[in-house]
Amino acid sequence: MGVAYKRGWLGLPLPGLLGLLALLVVAGLWLASAPSRPDGAALDERSVSLEEDTVYAQGVRSMPLPTFADITESGARKLAFFKFIRTLVTLENHAILRNRLFVKAQQADIARNRSLGDARQQRLEALLDRYALDSADIDPQTLQDLLRRMDVIPPSLAMAQAANESAWGTSRFAVEGNNLFGQWCVRPGCGIKPAQRAANATHEVRRFKYPFESVAAYIHNLNTHAAYRELRGLRAGMRDAGQPITGMELAPGLIDYSERGTVYVAAIQNLITSNRLTRADLAKPAKPSTNAQQTNGLLQASGIGHPTYASSKNGNTCASNSSGDSSGM
Repeated sequence: MGVAYKRGWLGLPLPGLLGLLALLVVAGLWLASAPSRPDGAALDERSVSLEEDTVYAQGVRSMPLPTFADITESGARKLAFFKFIRTLVTLENHAILRNRLFVKAQQADIARNRSLGDARQQRLEALLDRYALDSADIDPQTLQDLLRRMDVIPPSLAMAQAANESAWGTSRFAVEGNNLFGQWCVRPGCGIKPAQRAANATHEVRRFKYPFESVAAYIHNLNTHAAYRELRGLRAGMRDAGQPITGMELAPGLIDYSERGTVYVAAIQNLITSNRLTRADLAKPAKPSTNAQQTNGLLQASGIGHPTYASSKNGNTCASNSSGDSSGM
């Protein structure tokens, strides 16, 4: 016997009505942030404020993963998922852009033979260490190498990969470990053991406290691991040419992200084109007008709650993961 649903507004069953509300609310959020025209400055230093809104940033960093599986309409689920990922990626990209502004200012002072002072010297050393570069001798070329690594990842690329790797935020690894990109770890007990792991394999799927941590680790992985040297080279070429940095152009640099190789790259590019995600790369992000709690409240009001468990396929991934590799820019 079929399940009898109560009827709501427009005569729709209540689950369908919640999905429709989700679509309307999240589509409004998405469209409100869409660009009125392409703007190549969207992902460079001109688009970021010098000071971080710490209250908003902390709210975003501690946002839990919504239960995307509760949204039955696929279109509404996609819009909600993309909005959520874009919010996280934009926050991390803005932090990177602020660091780029700082490094460029120090480059200029070094070129003029000006002393940096202890505080700025220590901050530069910390950034070089974080990006797996030699901090013993800071000179203009060292800082140029840092800028090549320390750069943004287009939102479209992150949104497409997160959708692919986490089954739109519903996979076991996303729900249990806030892992949206299939990042691995090798220390016993560091994460979640894949159900289909080979008998001689020892890796686990890394567990994160919050989804933002997964996004930040994913971006840092692409910016430091030797496997993504090509991606960084493509990005640097676009920077040098003054071209917009887009996910479609960087996707070929993901050839080693999955054992599927070119098939994986094509799948990511198809997600970008079929969902028109490039517009997120070209939009000039405005200063957030709402805090993370309000944003999460909107999602919940649209039928998206916090997860307890969402069953989905155990999508094991072959994404390269490392804390960084100094071989290659």
